[in-house]
Formats: sequence, C-alpha cells, structure tokens
Amino acid sequence: MDWEKALFRTGYRSEYSLSGGLNTDKMKSFASISYLGEEGYKRHTSFQRFSGRGNLSTTSISGSPSVATSLSRVYTTRLRRRPAIAIRLTRSTSSEGIVSIHPIHRHKADGS
Repeated sequence: MDWEKALFRTGYRSEYSLSGGLNTDKMKSFASISYLGEEGYKRHTSFQRFSGRGNLSTTSISGSPSVATSLSRVYTTRLRRRPAIAIRLTRSTSSEGIVSIHPIHRHKADGS
C-alpha cells in the first residue's frame, strides 16, 4: 500500500466574493458576501467559510453623519474526521525527547 496516497490528496481551494455600493449626496451604502472552500491536501480535512457585511450611513443637511450602522456575519465549518487508522507524524526537537506535532492543515484564528 502506498502510504502517501492513503494520507494525502490533491488539495483544492476556491474563493468567491461579490461586493457593491451605492452613494448619493445624503447616503452611503456598501454590501459584500463571500465564500471560501478548501479541501485540504491531508485526507479527511476540509474548511468552509461564508461571510457577509453591510454598511449604511446617512448625512444630515449640515454634512455631518447623523446615522451609521454596520452589520457582519461569519459562518465557519471545519471537518477533521479521523481515519480508522490514525498515524501521527512526529519529530524530536531536543535531546530530552520533547516531541512537537506540526499540523499539516493550519489556519489563523479568524479562519483564513
């Protein structure tokens, strides 16, 4: 059995976004939606993120902002299913035998 094929695959990442705005002399608006999908190159891992954002502000006759609002939403899912046989790749980092685990599929705390 080829262990590399059992553990890894070709990873795919797709990212789509749509945004737009409308500005007049008394109002400014902006909206955006986005999707990020990733099938990790390590088998049994995937990541999806849906996000949306909207801003709206109006100005008074004098030109100063009178009303402003902002709304955003993010939904994230991760799949880290463990296979029937788990193999952990490790390496020793010091003479005392302290072992460190290096993740293959890593994201920042905000999901990017």
